[in-house]
Amino acid sequence: MDSDHINCIDKPEIIAKILTKHFKARGTLCVSTIGGDCKANSKVVDNDPFAEYLLLDALPSDVGETIEHADKVELRGSIESLYSWFHHTGKLEVIVEDGERYYEIPYPEKLFQLQRRNSFRTHLPTRLTATMTGELENPAAEQAHPFRAMLQNLSATGAGMSVSGKTASLISEGTKLYQSRIRVPNILDVTVDADVRNCRPGNTEDELVLGLEFLCLSSKDAQKITRAVMEIQRQVLADLDD
Repeated sequence: MDSDHINCIDKPEIIAKILTKHFKARGTLCVSTIGGDCKANSKVVDNDPFAEYLLLDALPSDVGETIEHADKVELRGSIESLYSWFHHTGKLEVIVEDGERYYEIPYPEKLFQLQRRNSFRTHLPTRLTATMTGELENPAAEQAHPFRAMLQNLSATGAGMSVSGKTASLISEGTKLYQSRIRVPNILDVTVDADVRNCRPGNTEDELVLGLEFLCLSSKDAQKITRAVMEIQRQVLADLDD
């Protein structure tokens, strides 16, 4: 089970250190309307701890227009197993430089952090046909590479999966998986972003087994995954009793 602890941080110097860490990690923040009905990831392209603001890439117009006109938005990000989030009240300030659009986000007065520890992880029986499909960053091409993989285990903070062929050749530690859909028929259907935390050889020459950490996961999606993990574990235990 998860052992979670939420900290409310209101000291400006600590908030500056946390947001600077996200910038130095070349991180992304998930920008969403309150409730998460409209959301997208944006890269942190600049940070000024003295002027106390972040500069984010503007979002694509299909979601950007809605978020830019919202009266309040939430920004959240993840480094390792530490989740940070804060709210911005008022419409986003759009900055245009050399034809490129950015959001200038002032540092918040309060920032929240959640440390997820000891997350319960369950094995996924092959009969469940648990899959993950999405896109991964491909340094050799401008377009992301689509992939489909079988999940081996699942928790509220990450998953394990196996890949082979071209997909395996493109993946290493630190690879990002974008808008990846996890499906366990009749149990779970959720879309996540993830970071490859570790890789090890699989059972065949071209197979890799990956350890994934979910990024910018909303509390709603984390709860959905937790409920699914408990249901899968219940079914596994029921199979053992038969």
